[in-house]
Amino acid sequence: MKKILVLLLIFNISFASIDQLLEKASISAKEKQLRKYFNIAFESYNEGLFDITEKNCLKFLKTASPNDKNFSKVLELLAHTYYRTKNKWAMENYVAKYLYKYKRFIDEDSAKKIFVLINNLFLDYPNKKQYFLKRFKYIWKFKKKPFLLPEELKNFTPYVNVFPFENSRLFGINKIYFSDKNQTLYEVGYKVDMGFDELREANPLLNPFDIRKGTAIFLPRRRIIPAIKYQDREIYINLTEKRLYYIYKDKKNKNRYVITFPIGIGTDDTKSPVGAFKITEKRKNPAWYVPKNIKEENPELPDVVPPGENNPLGTRAMRLSHSSYLIHGTSKNFGVGLKVSHGCIRLFNRDVERLFEIVDINTKVKIFDKKIKATYIGKNKYVEFHAKKKELNELKLNIYASKVNKNYLEYLKKERRGFAFPLY
Repeated sequence: MKKILVLLLIFNISFASIDQLLEKASISAKEKQLRKYFNIAFESYNEGLFDITEKNCLKFLKTASPNDKNFSKVLELLAHTYYRTKNKWAMENYVAKYLYKYKRFIDEDSAKKIFVLINNLFLDYPNKKQYFLKRFKYIWKFKKKPFLLPEELKNFTPYVNVFPFENSRLFGINKIYFSDKNQTLYEVGYKVDMGFDELREANPLLNPFDIRKGTAIFLPRRRIIPAIKYQDREIYINLTEKRLYYIYKDKKNKNRYVITFPIGIGTDDTKSPVGAFKITEKRKNPAWYVPKNIKEENPELPDVVPPGENNPLGTRAMRLSHSSYLIHGTSKNFGVGLKVSHGCIRLFNRDVERLFEIVDINTKVKIFDKKIKATYIGKNKYVEFHAKKKELNELKLNIYASKVNKNYLEYLKKERRGFAFPLY
């Protein structure tokens, strides 16, 4: 009798082990199939083979669990595919339905990118557009997390040019802006306090000179401070992204904030400097003493341009040490966010006036030229790509190859530039 019981116990354990092995083999086969769909989908998209992209995206989404780490990525890829092929039926019946059905699984930035594509694809269909606006209000309606500003920062706009400092290089939150009229991306930039190039970089599928009323625009406000070792009350400038950062510490309450503005920089022939500087001089309503090299380019210029609306220095100017370069305002708003100056750093007048009031003489200024910024938040690697895809291709991105699919990485360099996101 005892022998029979022992044999039965052995058989039960054996069958249980076989079941577990079969289950593991099934899971392994499914994961292998998902990796195959994922790889082919992104590879074919990069090559412009959108039929193959669609086929493999749909296979992935029907097979994968919605909490799969790649689910949001593939749904975003499918949205890009339907936008590029102008497939409204599929965008509505696949992407929009997946987006709503699995909304608690789709990461916030992917949801925003997907919604922008849906909205803009249906721009000529007001009833459909209105339906999607209502259905996806939870995505585009900005939920502010209120925070107090000290008196000296009351002229700043929360979540636009001042953000709570989160004790890391990563800060901010991306937003969606709806164009209130037919306009250009230059005009949008001035309204939302962003530069032309950074808006174009984050919205590569938009015509920057034909932004129609109702167009949804992705505002890249989730950023990484360019300095690896940062300190309070120092100015950091990254030329590639054309943006200035300033970490401000409230003397009274000891709260810290990240202040950030778009900038215009030097052209390829008259580059802005890279290095460490200090603010050595501050001037309100400065006169412009025309430099000799600029006078040679345009002999009709006077020796001195007095303060006023035609003064290219704008309403404020701050000199960088050991140089003739300035951080200053402008008489031409379109130049903010572009390579247009003779090397100086150019801001909107309203921005340079605010910065002028909180920056002291001898404030340190560090100027970088980084096409990629990266930082860790816990175990997650966040990256921020800038510059054109061709320039990014010249950089050594193989450091990510061991953890990131190479075809997905190629996709990111084209469709996810201009803001910080978790790479892995």
